[in-house]
Amino acid sequence: MNDYIEEFFISDGVLTKIGTNRKSVLLVAFRDMQFCNGIFFNSLRSKEKIDDKLFEHLTLHLPIFSYLLTYFAAIDCLSRVWHMRSPKQGETQKFFKESAETWFGMNKRQSNALWRVRNGLSHHYNLRKDGINSTGSSPILYRKERRNWVVNITAVFGSLRLAKKKLYEAIKKLPKTKQAEFVKYIKKHCFIYTQIIVD
Repeated sequence: MNDYIEEFFISDGVLTKIGTNRKSVLLVAFRDMQFCNGIFFNSLRSKEKIDDKLFEHLTLHLPIFSYLLTYFAAIDCLSRVWHMRSPKQGETQKFFKESAETWFGMNKRQSNALWRVRNGLSHHYNLRKDGINSTGSSPILYRKERRNWVVNITAVFGSLRLAKKKLYEAIKKLPKTKQAEFVKYIKKHCFIYTQIIVD
């Protein structure tokens, strides 16, 4: 039973009986964020698989919007897992903000601001009056001098890592019968299956 919880939160990539690779939606988002944030490139650089010049070129062109959209998808994913269902019509905002506050440690003002940024990117592919920053430790910051909210790119990945750990620990503390309900939901809704290509 716990194998699916471990697989969803910790380590995926199980080969199924029909020859597909089962991947956790959460861990796929996590790896995509590592890639978009340059963590993947830094790993290659430390193993001397890419040189400094290529590393600098790649990190100058990191995809910020894709990074943030993946982050928002992860917030939605954790919300659906906790509720064991998708939000009904009109509940998306409530689910998103509740997840940001419960699992990502944001207060109400921060989750409201992040919701506005999410909608700006998701529906208009822009940031409007909200902005992007790369310093600090909170995933979303209020700048008094400009009177606006700023998404902190540096802290976004860390907040996802923390949220993933908090939800995992919350589920593991539940009685086995309740964990079984999570397993049923996760097994049915939280994995994607990819073909394994053999040359």
